[in-house]
Amino acid sequence: MTKLPKPQTDPLAPQIAIDRAQVAAWLRAASPPHAPYAPGDRVRCVVSTIAFFDGLEIHGRLGTVKGTVYDDDPTDPGWVILVMWDRVLPRLVVHHDPGELEPA
Repeated sequence: MTKLPKPQTDPLAPQIAIDRAQVAAWLRAASPPHAPYAPGDRVRCVVSTIAFFDGLEIHGRLGTVKGTVYDDDPTDPGWVILVMWDRVLPRLVVHHDPGELEPA
């Protein structure tokens, strides 16, 4: 009967596994939460904007989400939703907080 050689183990294998777990936990903590809307989603404005947009009222209008940006400002982190509104000329992309919108 032939004896097989013992498999060699890496003495650092447990440490590597711990480091990978720590890195994975750090990445989960560092990534922003899931965006409330995705590009292409249809949304409706639920707040009055007349004071902010130089007299333009878009309350109740429908629009299309063009993108989302996570603002990691330590004082006020959160999502900024970029919306292009229907029947608003000139065509412009408006920045909104998620609380100002609802799914259409």
